[in-house]
Amino acid sequence: SFSENRGLWYCIRLTSRLVEGIEMAAESGEFGIVVLNGRRDRGRELTAVETLVQLQVEGLALVGAQLDGDDLDEITDIVPTVVVASDFGRPAGHSGADVIVTDGRRGAELVVEHLVSLGHERILHIDGAGNASAAERRQGYRRGMEAAGLGELVDVRTGGDDEAAAFAAIDQILAEPAPPTAVFAFNDLLAAGVLDRLDDAGVAVPGGMSLVGFDNTFISALHHLALTTVNQPRLTMGRMAVDALLERLNDGRDEPVRHTLEPELVVRGTTGPPRP
Repeated sequence: SFSENRGLWYCIRLTSRLVEGIEMAAESGEFGIVVLNGRRDRGRELTAVETLVQLQVEGLALVGAQLDGDDLDEITDIVPTVVVASDFGRPAGHSGADVIVTDGRRGAELVVEHLVSLGHERILHIDGAGNASAAERRQGYRRGMEAAGLGELVDVRTGGDDEAAAFAAIDQILAEPAPPTAVFAFNDLLAAGVLDRLDDAGVAVPGGMSLVGFDNTFISALHHLALTTVNQPRLTMGRMAVDALLERLNDGRDEPVRHTLEPELVVRGTTGPPRP
């Protein structure tokens, strides 16, 4: 479907800078890389991993994967693995994989702090449903609301990680007598779906409702969107992934490491003071 294709294209562009960082670091270490796309589907990702194992790769980087913790345990028993931009909710050291992530909790807190500074109190979070990064962003949102003294106004609605996942939540809140004045979407693609639905309903952004995404992907900077969002340093994360694998292959490191990078809020045109 159109929505699925848009979601796939988003996923490809989201990871492109990560892959670019991986390629640059691998070349400097005189390693070649093989890239397979799991298309945001666990079954396809497992097939891709099996293919890479059959090719006898020396290391494996899982970028934004949809696999679960049991999958990860099996993979790390076979080949040195680094997980990038997702850690499956596993604590550091729980499996043998290295982990490189952006602090999603802190990123969500930055979103709430920004919206509160503009005067918003009724801030809705449309979450990522079962996505591996959804839980920590929900936690950061709740923590930010509580820190601002708005714990009683915490409002989390089920979403997802593509445009269509936003429609039901937005239709629901627009039918309520006191809708939120700001929406924090799980990622930029979900935020794009929010923007489309609000536009259909005649709600101006940010005049009628403010909107924030997450990831700072290419779509967030498009002129017609100009989305306020949270940046992840994807090029750096890609380079760090290769560095972690090279430490295992060249230096013999066995203990898993976890690198958590600081997020940065990028303010554009979709946030402003709440409507009177």
